[in-house]
Amino acid sequence: REQADGEPRFSMLVVVREFALEQLAENGETDEINERHSGFYASLSETAQPEIDGAKAAEWLERLEQEHDNIRSALEWSLEKKPETALRIVAAIWVFWGRRGYLAEGGSWIKQALGRNGEDADPKLRTKACLGVGALSRLQGDLEAANSFCEESLRLSREIGDRELICKALGSLGNVKAVRKDIPAARAFTEESLAIAREIGDKSLISSRLNSLGEIARTEEDYEVARKYYEECYLIAKQESFNSLISVFALNLAAVASLQEDYQPAHSYALEGLKISQELGEKKMIAVALNIFAALAVRGGELEKAARLYGAGQAIFEAIGYKTEPVDRKFDDLYESEARAAIGDEKFEAAFREGHTMRTKQAIALARETA
Repeated sequence: REQADGEPRFSMLVVVREFALEQLAENGETDEINERHSGFYASLSETAQPEIDGAKAAEWLERLEQEHDNIRSALEWSLEKKPETALRIVAAIWVFWGRRGYLAEGGSWIKQALGRNGEDADPKLRTKACLGVGALSRLQGDLEAANSFCEESLRLSREIGDRELICKALGSLGNVKAVRKDIPAARAFTEESLAIAREIGDKSLISSRLNSLGEIARTEEDYEVARKYYEECYLIAKQESFNSLISVFALNLAAVASLQEDYQPAHSYALEGLKISQELGEKKMIAVALNIFAALAVRGGELEKAARLYGAGQAIFEAIGYKTEPVDRKFDDLYESEARAAIGDEKFEAAFREGHTMRTKQAIALARETA
């Protein structure tokens, strides 16, 4: 069959596949083929890793989505027969799992790979894997696990002296502290991470840390400072075509602009963030965008529409197992409570339930209608 890019993709009838597997087993070639298969997907995952933040993010995320069953198969075999290959895969691919909403599945694969490899495994791979499961745990609201894995990634990265990984571990730990509302620690870790990011000249990490400082400022309701941080990281991401980051930064700008009652830029940023998130298939960010459009609908007096959008956003969060972080929950609660007060709980809940059953495409279309 033809893929979206015009390239052919081959598949087998189940009966043919079963016969082929029997022939491999009879000839004693099963392990050899599985080893080559898992090695290929480890290499593919490692090639994809730097691409999924850049200008070709949509293309690479979609490619990984198409290959996901092959990746699962490679992980199943390599966990039993060649654990380091499994560790290579999970260390490289966890961002894909986070972006596409495979939070629990991704976390499970990483924990299995770490468990199968033990402490003698490549420390760089272990560091990356701990970073991954820490981030996925945070997104699911398991903050104890997130904190533990991020601390381990920082310990390991310092042991091997890898400045880039130290920077990432510090930033991830800062994000966990922010969600746990330990603002002094969050700021300290984030600022240390930003200093290293500037030293090594990594613009992706620089922009990510500036965004984290913006989140801290927004938590403290210092919206002017938050907006400056968001604008700075957004500009870097635009210049460097960091598409996945642009969607995050644009939606954060939309939220803070809304809080400042600057609704025209809020709407423009929300549209941009939604468009990119949809192109990338980033489920969590699509839901975040729907909630921002719900807030704008409240301000525009479209209260039942707002409730529908909140319902649609919540349905996505539930489907992927994402727990909204405090800074976003506070934003959502502000506008949601206003809508409830204006139309009453009964009407709000009826519209919310309607939105909760909407298809994502319908909800996106509804959001785009918001003035």
